[in-house]
Amino acid sequence: MDFDALSAGVEPGGLRNRMEIKLLVCYILNSVMTPLTKDQVCNIICTDGLANYFEIGQAISELLQQGNIIELEGQGLMISDTGSTIASTLETSLPFTVREKAVKTTIRTLSKIRREQENKVTIEKSKTGFIVSLGIWEKDLELLTVRILMPDRLQAETVKEQFLNDPTGTYQTVLEKLTGEEIG
Repeated sequence: MDFDALSAGVEPGGLRNRMEIKLLVCYILNSVMTPLTKDQVCNIICTDGLANYFEIGQAISELLQQGNIIELEGQGLMISDTGSTIASTLETSLPFTVREKAVKTTIRTLSKIRREQENKVTIEKSKTGFIVSLGIWEKDLELLTVRILMPDRLQAETVKEQFLNDPTGTYQTVLEKLTGEEIG
C-alpha cells in the first residue's frame, strides 16, 4: 500500500495509509461496541504511535460523512452496520501488532473510564492550596472518602491520576494501615 498519510508521531510498524487508519477506527469501535468520544479514539490510536493525530481526526470526519460511524448525542462515536461489516471483513488486512496494541490500549481506556465513573474525585481550590477528595463507591454505597490538601494544582492532578489508576489498591492500603492487618 502507498503511504499517503502524515507520519509525524507514528512509530515503526504504525499506519501511514489513510484507508488503513479509517479501518483501524472502525475496528476499534466495532471491537468495543460502546460509544467512545473522538478524543478517546484519537488517544487510543496515538498512545502507541499507531497513526498521526491529524490523520485520525480526518479519518473520523470522513467516516462520519460516509455513514460508517455515527455520533450519538452526548455519548460519542459508534460503529454503524455498514462500518461493522467493513471492519469485520477487512480487519485482517491490518497488521496483527497494530490490532493487538489497539485492543490493549482500548481495554485500558475503557477500564479507566469505568474507574472514573465508579470513583468520585474532586479538586477544590482553598486558601492554602487544593483539596483533593477521593471517593470509593460501590454502586450507591460510599466505602471510603479521603480528603487531602495539596500545595498546587499539578500535585492535586497527580494525586487524582494515581488514585484513578488503582482505587482498589488505595482502599486496601488504607484498610491495612487502619486495621493493622494485611489484606489480600
